[in-house]
Amino acid sequence: MTYTTYIQQEQQQVSREELARSRQAITEMEHHYSNYEAQVRMMQNNMKTDEDALKYANLMLELNRCRDNLRRHIDSYNELVRIANVQFPTTRLSDQVKREIYHLYHSNRYTQVQLAQQYGIEQSTVSKIVNGQPPA
Repeated sequence: MTYTTYIQQEQQQVSREELARSRQAITEMEHHYSNYEAQVRMMQNNMKTDEDALKYANLMLELNRCRDNLRRHIDSYNELVRIANVQFPTTRLSDQVKREIYHLYHSNRYTQVQLAQQYGIEQSTVSKIVNGQPPA
């Protein structure tokens, strides 16, 4: 008698909120990386002492670490999206998600379109949330 190995792959259940939070973390990391890049460019042109050169070297090291972390997070996010069975329920958004959207938009770091893409909803829905009363 021969036995055949049977492997059942379970697909991970991921909500749009979880994906949005992961994407938001990546966006924040991209913002920090851009700040490091700007600092490095400024220091390149203003190095005058050995201390400046040491600060530049440390900043370059931090920039490289940030870039590596960013790549790792993007790869993990893409893998999560690839293997996940993403659930986009037709139910209403939770109050917590509405608060997140409202505050993220009013922090002036995200556009309505970006938030709509992150949360898997229409831009008009984001508009109603951010232009209405602040969520309780």
